[in-house]
Amino acid sequence: MFGPPQFTQPLQSLELPENQIALFEAQVIPVNDPSLQIQWFLNDTPLGQSNRFAISNDFGYVTLRINGVRTHDQGVYSCKAVNSEGAAITSASLTVHGEDSLQLGTLHENSLAKIQHLGKKMFFSQKKNNKIVTMTDPFLHFQRKRL
Repeated sequence: MFGPPQFTQPLQSLELPENQIALFEAQVIPVNDPSLQIQWFLNDTPLGQSNRFAISNDFGYVTLRINGVRTHDQGVYSCKAVNSEGAAITSASLTVHGEDSLQLGTLHENSLAKIQHLGKKMFFSQKKNNKIVTMTDPFLHFQRKRL
């Protein structure tokens, strides 16, 4: 007969940049209990099926691997071990630092300068019916001004 589950090594909190692999690890006893069930939760909700999640339980070494973490993966992850004698739970948080979705900088200063120079050449004004029509960009956005 086996005793109630106990975590001998609890989960550790993780802080990662976006698109990295998160690996939660814990050790639980009793190791050879065939009735031992392992359940994973995110913010107290059972973890759903996903091709980004890999869960294992090998002789009491339990893991949750999350491939390519995203900011919506943040929260408190819990691992619950249950058998006929009781239950135990360990929890840890995952913090994901997201990358800026819009890159405002450039890695090619010379190319940016050429584009800006060509943009200036595309600027022109035309007098038509006592109004100045100004083309300010290649997408034909016009400004109308009175003389």
